[in-house]
Amino acid sequence: MKPARSILLLSAGLAVNSGCNTTMPRVNQVPDSLKEEQAQLTALKHWQDLAEEMAEELAKRGDLFKDGQKVIVEPSEYDTAFSKAFQKFVLRAFQDRNIPVIHEPGEVEPGLVLSLNYNVQNIRHLGPKSNPVVNVAEGVGTGVNKVVTGDRSRPVEGDTEEVLVFTSLSDQSKDVFVFTQIAYIDILESHFYLEQKIEKPRSLGTTRIPVINEKKNI
Repeated sequence: MKPARSILLLSAGLAVNSGCNTTMPRVNQVPDSLKEEQAQLTALKHWQDLAEEMAEELAKRGDLFKDGQKVIVEPSEYDTAFSKAFQKFVLRAFQDRNIPVIHEPGEVEPGLVLSLNYNVQNIRHLGPKSNPVVNVAEGVGTGVNKVVTGDRSRPVEGDTEEVLVFTSLSDQSKDVFVFTQIAYIDILESHFYLEQKIEKPRSLGTTRIPVINEKKNI
């Protein structure tokens, strides 16, 4: 084998091995098992699938409702497209599975109310064109905490983003059911999951008023 060809094949092999060994998640990565599979959210149907999956797991916990407990699905404190749609999908999924739901806490005794809350965390992985830094945004709307260098505060080709949906069902003292879901999203669709950035109030400006000393010392 010619030396030049040997070097070319060796370089290609190193590139393949480095791609397989990297811990950076990739949307096109083939999972080793069904357990490792991560869906990509690209449509409302996928948001519905998240709600259906969570409701299916909760429906298996019939012991949580044996004393007449009922669930109130709390609206998210953040006004995002995902939070509003996800609440509707959850209510529908609960109805289909006969999970008892109320809309006002006063409909049952306080000790029988279970509160369902959910929040979202976005994790952005910068691609190979940047330093190995991760941008994180917690709670459906804290905005992305930019821990970047240079011009890497904006997404570019090669970046990937994951979403963690954390759902908890709680009584007045503790969580009785928790469920986490992980999926990929298009990096340009983060605004569906994060609240819009609130602009800082503009300064009213400062007016300088000259002070005239009426008394002149002699």
